[in-house]
Amino acid sequence: TTYETDLNGTRTTTFSSRRDATDEWSPRLVFFGDLGYSNDQLLDYLPEESAVGAVDAIILFGDMVYWANGENENSFMRDLETWSNASIPVHTSPGNGDSGGNFTSYYKTDFHMPESEMYDSLWHSFDIGASHIIGVSTEAFYYQDETVQQNMLNWMREDLIRANENRENVPWIILHYHRPA
Repeated sequence: TTYETDLNGTRTTTFSSRRDATDEWSPRLVFFGDLGYSNDQLLDYLPEESAVGAVDAIILFGDMVYWANGENENSFMRDLETWSNASIPVHTSPGNGDSGGNFTSYYKTDFHMPESEMYDSLWHSFDIGASHIIGVSTEAFYYQDETVQQNMLNWMREDLIRANENRENVPWIILHYHRPA
């Protein structure tokens, strides 16, 4: 599968998942959230691991930066490009720290997930290897109205139906989100 991502509105990167679901291959995924860009124990290892091909995708589930500090945001976006080796897919789901301006201040403008034009990058899914990865915004239940909540739940129901119909090819379904709702 081929994807396009736009980080921070500065550059569009095209990448492909490395193998089809029919291959005997297990993707190496890095999941983390609540980074806040201040608890950086993981950050020293990501560029190294990415450079040697030890990471197939990075999934961030909320509160990447705590956006109140503009320099942290700029540093995070620059470093993210380094961590992902500019060719590894990066997928996100928003957290409460990303909620500024109804998620428009930074989150929606900096992260463009699959189908972002329809769902503002607040929820999305993709297949990688034998896994169907779903990212949702549990923040919708804290910050957004019932229409947004219902739209996401309807989308997720349909996505899960399609994913379940494809379980023979893609048996794993993984859901990521920031906090319980």
